[in-house]
Parts: sequence; structure tokens; C-alpha cells
Amino acid sequence: MFAVPDETDMMELSKFIELDVEQYTVLKWKKSDFLTQVNNLCAISVNSRIMLFVQDTTGAIYTCKTSDKRKKYLDEYKTFCAE
Repeated sequence: MFAVPDETDMMELSKFIELDVEQYTVLKWKKSDFLTQVNNLCAISVNSRIMLFVQDTTGAIYTCKTSDKRKKYLDEYKTFCAE
């Protein structure tokens, strides 16, 4: 069991993606947009992984965590901004 974070702390896609049963998709963000969001939302807790939430039309919520910790993404953001 897990607690879903307050929606104010969540990043949302600008549009919904509808799939038929048994279909899947890969969600992609521009790296610069992702790193900016990580910097804006995750600067406090740097030693944990980022958890991604997906909700289906039945209301079921699925999660997965990034393989790298937030600090790696924050370091990449600093490098990205320095360029």
C-alpha cells in the first residue's frame, strides 16, 4: 500500500493518452523539460528515487521508480544550465 502524493506536487502531461485493452505506450519528455521539473519539485529530497504514477480509467494507480536517485538528475540539471 502507498500514499498518493498531493496533486500540487505532481507533474501532469498536457494531454491524456487513451489505449485499448492490452496496449501500451512509452511516455517521453524532452530531457530539458524533465530536468527542469526535477529541479523545481525534487530539490529537497535528493537521495530518493523519483516515483512515477499512472492512473487508468478505472481509477487504478500504477507506479514505478526511476533507476537513478534524484541527485543524479539534479546534477545533470546544473550541468545542462551551465552550457
